[in-house]
Amino acid sequence: MMNALITKAELARLIPHPRSREAERAQDLFLAALRARDALIATGLPHAFAWVAARLGTWLRRQRVIAELESLSDRDLADIGLTRSDIARLAAEEAEPAPQPAARPTRRPVAATA
Repeated sequence: MMNALITKAELARLIPHPRSREAERAQDLFLAALRARDALIATGLPHAFAWVAARLGTWLRRQRVIAELESLSDRDLADIGLTRSDIARLAAEEAEPAPQPAARPTRRPVAATA
């Protein structure tokens, strides 16, 4: 047979407690953060995938350069002016995309005055 009595702890969970202004503000901030996160995911997810893909491509290029240079003998590396300690630095330089030159402002043609 079950006991129909309710404990104080169970009663405390059933009766809502009055909330302070700080607790309400914290709850509002939490909900606003969730809404902002959802909006970012909805609008920024393609950009996030593009960023991850770009970083993955950079890593793959770096690994390919390292593998190619490490497959060379010490004599072959010396012939091209490198040492084994140069491989990591060179791979990092090669994997990074080349900086794009700054766009030059276009000049507008001067209108001829009559």
